[in-house]
Amino acid sequence: MEPRDEGVSTSGPLLTIVPGLHGPCAILRLAGAVTSSTALLLHEHLTQALAWVRPPLLVVELARVTALDGHGLALLSAADRQAVNDHGRMIVAEVPDAVSREFRASAHEFGCAPSTAEAIAALTSGGLA
Repeated sequence: MEPRDEGVSTSGPLLTIVPGLHGPCAILRLAGAVTSSTALLLHEHLTQALAWVRPPLLVVELARVTALDGHGLALLSAADRQAVNDHGRMIVAEVPDAVSREFRASAHEFGCAPSTAEAIAALTSGGLA
């Protein structure tokens, strides 16, 4: 069963976010730049997605992300910590080569999966610890 989009995509001039649900998992599909210019839009969506299901199980799909700066990385780190604090988990999926360096250089240990489907499976089975 493929993840489905539940919400309406929200676009800014630099970032598009498509929210969705798959079973007990919230999914945010990002496309474009995850930077200081798009931080407010991303923050709003992360906050909403973390509240959709309890405990929060969130997949952030990055396959179409073209840029990621420290502001975007900090928001993703904060969302991951919030999910854990609320007894849930967050996994980033499909990290493109264009931004993988930022993740490797981060002091924060992200749960990562090569695909959204594998991230969902890991969240629902307790894998990718």
